[in-house]
Amino acid sequence: MRSTFWLVVIVAAGLTQNLWAWGLIGHRVIGEIATRQLSLVSIQNIRNIIGKESLAQIANFPDEMKISETYSSTAPWHYVNVMEGKKYQEGPISDKGDLLQAIKAQSLILKDKKATPEKKRQALTFLVHFVGDLHQPLHNGYGADSGGNAIKFKLGGVETNFHAFWDNEVIDRQKLSASEYANFLMNLDDKEYGQWKKSTVLQWHEESRALLSSMYGQKSSIDAGDIGKYLRFSRPIVDRQLLLAGIRLAALLDDIFSEKELKDRFNY
Repeated sequence: MRSTFWLVVIVAAGLTQNLWAWGLIGHRVIGEIATRQLSLVSIQNIRNIIGKESLAQIANFPDEMKISETYSSTAPWHYVNVMEGKKYQEGPISDKGDLLQAIKAQSLILKDKKATPEKKRQALTFLVHFVGDLHQPLHNGYGADSGGNAIKFKLGGVETNFHAFWDNEVIDRQKLSASEYANFLMNLDDKEYGQWKKSTVLQWHEESRALLSSMYGQKSSIDAGDIGKYLRFSRPIVDRQLLLAGIRLAALLDDIFSEKELKDRFNY
């Protein structure tokens, strides 16, 4: 018998279009990369939680869920807004939660041996998605422009916005499946994988924030109508962030399903 959680996901999936951060493909790419990096212990634990489904298959569910009445309260968990020039630790934590708090909370649920199977399914689904969101810089953006959503422009005669451009445009133009895109990214130089795995979740957020100045600074190309120039600038960033997210998701899951404590990952 299907759980209430999965029934909500199925219903919500039939209602949503164009609501996915990193697009439909991007989150699946992250799930594919993570799966290829997992320890055998993690693979078995994940199989026990979600059965035959893969991380790539569950990766988009939280975007589908947040428009449902049951899970509407999870919408603020997909982003963390910090004022320009400020750090996360300097601001108040929203009582509605944010992306950093959500990653920590879902990780602790997965680590908890007393958590119910349904709670673990839900936590894993959220965690796979939220680690991806954390590596989309505009999900770590400025509240003043709603993480780029308030910056409107036309692309091919169709109105879009800065946030949607980074979520979808670069990835969609590759015309690759999730597995093909993952193959391409994992053929890039892997000498930094070890260092990527060691960093903290707060560092992931800060690295994403550090990209914002150049992303906004180069936006003059869009303003001048030179979309091609901005695409050439943005593609290496998108590729690296997707790869980082996949490698780090695997590292976090390996920590969760081992005897390690998580306090070193969550220094906030």
